[in-house]
Amino acid sequence: MASSSSTKNIVIIGAGFAGLATFNALSPKLAPKKYDDTNLILITSRPFFTHLPATLRMLVTAEGKLEEQVLMPFPEKPKGKGEIITGTVVRIQPASSSGDEANPTTVGGLVVLEDGKEIPYSILVLATGTTWSGMLNFANSKEEITQHANEWREKFSEAKSIVLAGGGAVGVELAGEIKDYWPDKSVTIVNGQNLLFTDVYPDKWRKAVADQLKQINVELVLEDHIDNAEIHDGQVETRKGKKISTDLVVPTWGGKANTQLVADSFGAETLTKQGLVEVEKTLQVRNHPRVFAVGDIISWSEQKQAAKCGAHATTVATNILSLVDEKVAATEYKGSMEAILVSLGKNRGSAFLNTLWGVVLGSWFVKAVKSKGLMIEMMRGQYGLGKW
Repeated sequence: MASSSSTKNIVIIGAGFAGLATFNALSPKLAPKKYDDTNLILITSRPFFTHLPATLRMLVTAEGKLEEQVLMPFPEKPKGKGEIITGTVVRIQPASSSGDEANPTTVGGLVVLEDGKEIPYSILVLATGTTWSGMLNFANSKEEITQHANEWREKFSEAKSIVLAGGGAVGVELAGEIKDYWPDKSVTIVNGQNLLFTDVYPDKWRKAVADQLKQINVELVLEDHIDNAEIHDGQVETRKGKKISTDLVVPTWGGKANTQLVADSFGAETLTKQGLVEVEKTLQVRNHPRVFAVGDIISWSEQKQAAKCGAHATTVATNILSLVDEKVAATEYKGSMEAILVSLGKNRGSAFLNTLWGVVLGSWFVKAVKSKGLMIEMMRGQYGLGKW
């Protein structure tokens, strides 16, 4: 079905929050008979969805066997139209190099998988997400991820003193998870700015999170960096020369937009200097009207968060249906409210909602919404996912 020349394929590359949300938004709308000649195909390098916000706790402790919950199998059959293919995309051939541009069923181009399989597309959605290094660099099989988690659990268990290099969401939440499970371990966060997180959020909230960390005896070293994570004589040295006693140094800075495939396929001019995909307000890739981009990879003035992906998906799904109906893609993405929920273990946390005058909420709110259950059941229901 996927490679039939008599059909128009809508292909989504990447099954993270943005890609899966786009697939789910399109699936029921393409079910009516008038779309019989249109296929919906989601390509994923893993045969399961990875609920990344819950992986930090999974890496710290085996308690609860979170790998059984965080890695969520895709449904065997979507609610509407669509199929999910497991494979790694190695090349995208735009129409100019892949076929007959006059033929509307192949006008988009071709997606080539690692195993050599070729999938033509009429419309393409890029949802390649973020690449992570070190602790958050997960493999593509459940067995390998479980082994990776066990290795990190052992590292955290054996270390008496831990230094986290980076004071964004990853570093702060990891500190909270470690302290929640091992309150007597020494944990230090080294952060380059004078406050945690980014200045997108107000200072009062950033200070409130710092106060919560201090309450659980997390030490903060601000306006400094760790350039070399090597430990010498039981110490790691910061850029300013401060020596911190430690058994384990964990880089906890942010990830990088996974856009090398985009640059290789559509040209480096498709990306900004920061490596993000240039998009129109319709989320069409600039100069490529039949190619859309969603999620962490787009150049948009907003924080990269899973919570933004639903709005991206709705915008793109509406515009794709317009193209399928031979109309103009005119729906514009209006942006999303900035909000952040930070867990500090199962019972603590802080939230900021950029609404009204800016709302700061404490542990009671974050515990109820995120900290206790890590939004696992909510994700399963929202995305229609299963469990092992």
